[in-house]
Amino acid sequence: MATVDISDPAYATLLGQKLGALPFTAAGGAIPRLGAEWLALTEAHAAAIAAVTELVEAGVKPLAGFSRRDLVPSLHLASLAGTGSRKIVYVGESQMSGTGSSTNGVDASQMFQPQLSDAIDEANPGRGFDHINRSIGGALWDSFLKTGTQILAAGTFALPSWFATAGNTWASYIEADEPDLLVIGLGLSNPVYSQIDDITAVLTEVSSWPKPSPVVFVTPAPPITSASAYEYFKGMIAYLRTLCRSNGNGFTAWPNIPHIGLIDVGRWFHALTRGKDLALQSYLEVYGPNSAGPTGIEMADDAPYLLPSPEDGDFMEELTFDDAGNGALYALGAREIVALIGGYVQGEGNYVRIELSDDGGWTPAAQSNTSSDRVTGTKVVPAAGDVVLRIACRNENVRVDINGETKLKTKKARYASSFEPYVKVVGTTFSSTPTMSVDLFYQGVARDVSAALPGVTEAQWYGEDAEDGPTGGNAFSHPSSVGVACIAGLIDMLDLTAPVIPRDIPTSDPGVAGQIWADSGVLTVSAGA
Repeated sequence: MATVDISDPAYATLLGQKLGALPFTAAGGAIPRLGAEWLALTEAHAAAIAAVTELVEAGVKPLAGFSRRDLVPSLHLASLAGTGSRKIVYVGESQMSGTGSSTNGVDASQMFQPQLSDAIDEANPGRGFDHINRSIGGALWDSFLKTGTQILAAGTFALPSWFATAGNTWASYIEADEPDLLVIGLGLSNPVYSQIDDITAVLTEVSSWPKPSPVVFVTPAPPITSASAYEYFKGMIAYLRTLCRSNGNGFTAWPNIPHIGLIDVGRWFHALTRGKDLALQSYLEVYGPNSAGPTGIEMADDAPYLLPSPEDGDFMEELTFDDAGNGALYALGAREIVALIGGYVQGEGNYVRIELSDDGGWTPAAQSNTSSDRVTGTKVVPAAGDVVLRIACRNENVRVDINGETKLKTKKARYASSFEPYVKVVGTTFSSTPTMSVDLFYQGVARDVSAALPGVTEAQWYGEDAEDGPTGGNAFSHPSSVGVACIAGLIDMLDLTAPVIPRDIPTSDPGVAGQIWADSGVLTVSAGA
């Protein structure tokens, strides 16, 4: 396979052209979008084009339909099926607004929202969609229900011109738009405040509107940041992926939202930068950010760990408690270490717990809302040294291994509650601080695509220079020309063709039993007057 030096700025330009995006800005002036000049390129550029073509065709074609499980036109775009104008409203922060300093040297037309809007229009010629961007730079998930005054007080850069009355809530403007499709890209630059409660509050608000619309989330590409913040990004991506693939089932109910979809930029980012495709996963793996170990706090304060999908419920988690033989854990006495399988919100949901006894014994148990249905496994008293817990759930079968030996094997129904996932220590704090690491967490199986895709580094995705360097980006969270070119490649692979409802099918209930009509783009049989 031919290769090219991806650090060469020419590569970013050529890759961008190949994937339909040329946001490249060079030092000293912008490089124009290439049109007729394509045939006049130098031999060196022509060779690079051939190399990029080979890489793209080898890597992208096998991944055609990349997000077919996440963004399903017949479901998530069904509300765009009718005739006449249809409104698509975009809600997000700086990366979705695509204006001003948020572009960081990249042409605004190549940012995510304009690229997606153009792709939707191209996939649906003559449909006449209205694209409305209601994004606010610097906004967070919890900004959605706040007034403009509150948003500014929280540190947002400025309110956009359409936010005419600062006393109104952000959500009120979007509700007034009456969108047929709502695309949400929040937490893309800062996930630390992307709490599950704030995400669910957004969906609860949309579900309460007189005209609730389907929702399509955009997952973030984790930026170059600290290790602890990176865990928040992975947790947010996993949560949104799980939420979408279950259509909200098993979470807090949003009965009026027709469907929940996903444009999984985070998955694409991992495929390109890590060579792993999370196609079948709701989480890949996490290496314990709480290096000091559990000290009586809920580890949700450090990272959301456990995110099983109610669609299949399969996952595995491995925890290592370092040098348990030093007595730090044995001295607990009737404490519990709880590793969740499902929900655990004020006693709701199924979970696995590990009881630590005075004699140094570790006893696994699985239960639901109350202790009445608890299934207790076999106690083991480990020898001095590390204690490794492996907890797995497959097809509702729960299994707990302690130091390689199965000590609990039972069957439990999947959870039926909303949840905030965490590993938790129940009871008083440890008398000393043993270290604990989350060595492995995965759901499903990742595909190794490193040989098929033109790999990029995180630095190349976000740019090498915080001051709008030669490839753009801010070297932290806003993509460079390479990053937006890669995102363009993902958008190109999405099926964005909305269903077509024939014009002779009525869009309101005809009141005639058995007659078909289109209810917000969904074919429905009338029950009669």
